[in-house]
Amino acid sequence: MTDSSSFSQYPSYGEKNSRKSHFVAIFFIILFIVVIILVGLYFLGASKKGSIKAAPAATPTPTIVQQIPTATPTPGTLDRSKLNLVVLNGSGVAGAAKGISSRLGDVGYTVKKVGNAERFDYKGVTILVTKAKKGYGDLLKKDLAGKADSITVTVDDTISEDAEVIVGK
Repeated sequence: MTDSSSFSQYPSYGEKNSRKSHFVAIFFIILFIVVIILVGLYFLGASKKGSIKAAPAATPTPTIVQQIPTATPTPGTLDRSKLNLVVLNGSGVAGAAKGISSRLGDVGYTVKKVGNAERFDYKGVTILVTKAKKGYGDLLKKDLAGKADSITVTVDDTISEDAEVIVGK
């Protein structure tokens, strides 16, 4: 360096440091703004995702439960040959039970025994069926329609066969 050169043409140490600090301050301000923008975008995106997930909650639809009726045999679906019958004369009139047993045998029933009832004061036709075969009661009644003025069906588990038909007066 020459003596004639002055230090005024060179920036002083303080000036150089102040420019540098000025750039550093601007850098940190820009960095701070970018970070704020990124954080804001993150929260904005997260809130939109959350609103999509929690969006319309599915409204539960009522479940229709269909009641299935219990299977009770209908007269048209029962196999008459699977019912074991006893036909008894409860009227005291000779041959009354034999006529009814022939009619029931002709339509397909299995007649196991024909005989006399314990007493002879029955009115109409009395049908006794076991609980297990009670569906046959209505079928027997239908098959005997027109053979008596009154036909009654009763469930009785004390009888010896599946059903008893007692012919009255």
